[in-house]
Amino acid sequence: MIATVILGTLAYITAWIMVDFKVKYMGVMNIGDAGELMFGKWGRRWFGWGLVLKVSSTSEFPRSQLTNRQWV
Repeated sequence: MIATVILGTLAYITAWIMVDFKVKYMGVMNIGDAGELMFGKWGRRWFGWGLVLKVSSTSEFPRSQLTNRQWV
């Protein structure tokens, strides 16, 4: 019960901070935009490529295609 109340409070505070940020910076749609906001054009490039590498390394499609292949 205590953990549920603590986690619920933490989620509420996090949502409050995120809504305030979104109202202040409406143009930030992804991690690349956030990188540009913090570090300029180079931040946008680094954060954007970091996101591409993260998504491509954690996707399930290539692994599922290799493990489910049936040889005839």
